[in-house]
Amino acid sequence: MYSSIVNFNYTASDDLDNSIECNLTVNGIVENWTYAENNNNTIIPVSFVQGGLKYWNVSCIDDAGNWNISETYNFTCSVYDLDGLSNITMYNNFNGTWVSNGTVVVSGILSLSLSFIL
Repeated sequence: MYSSIVNFNYTASDDLDNSIECNLTVNGIVENWTYAENNNNTIIPVSFVQGGLKYWNVSCIDDAGNWNISETYNFTCSVYDLDGLSNITMYNNFNGTWVSNGTVVVSGILSLSLSFIL
């Protein structure tokens, strides 16, 4: 299976509203719609099955109808065949003896952060 997960992190703030409606848009598609808590980090994991250049932004609206859209940012997403990693063998020279048993865990998360005020 090919996959890559990106954790998007943004903070929306408002003078009065405690819960702000926000959506995360990637390449023109709304990937997530949520109520963001005022002045708190909102972390949204998004899984991508195709790599490449991605454009993203966040838009929010408060209860009074005030809205704002962040700048549009970009990043390049690389996806890897994680099934191919299951056959890695680790060798360790311990006390002069070669050992060929072991586990390798490969993981990575790209965290992107954004803050803006309505």
